[in-house]
Amino acid sequence: MKTLQGTSRAEYAQQGKSNNFIMAQAAGRLTAGQAAKVLSKRLGRKITAKEIEPLAVEFHHAGRFGHHQAKRVFFFSEQELEDITLADVDQAAAPVWGWVLGFRSEYRRRYSKRRYVPIVAEVGQFPADKANRLGDKFHELSESEAIEARAAVGKSLPPFCEDWREAR
Repeated sequence: MKTLQGTSRAEYAQQGKSNNFIMAQAAGRLTAGQAAKVLSKRLGRKITAKEIEPLAVEFHHAGRFGHHQAKRVFFFSEQELEDITLADVDQAAAPVWGWVLGFRSEYRRRYSKRRYVPIVAEVGQFPADKANRLGDKFHELSESEAIEARAAVGKSLPPFCEDWREAR
């Protein structure tokens, strides 16, 4: 098997996928779209790739590199697909309450360096796939906590803080 280490930029541009993406395909993993087709046949209901993305354990980048155009492609193994039930799909596709960590640039003094301050950017109900794509920036809440947390939107958080109650 050919090693993919040391791939040049020209080769990346030609293949259009990351090395890890190619290795996952070579290992027989299915993309979310392919997995959705398999699950649709097995479970007897139309399932989209977006619905099962939150259930994925592995993802790699594909597409053009640079210009912020590389997209995440989620992968599933055959064993993972066998374990997924219709209840799992419904639960993964359900909207989730939570808050999103954002950043605001700020200057302390006229000629000081710009620094980025963590803030509570958004609070509300998010589609499950969006919450999954936000990763560490998304923090799940109960519905009652989300209603309380709406007052903290736009307020600053202490560094490395993950509790919206500490927003000032």
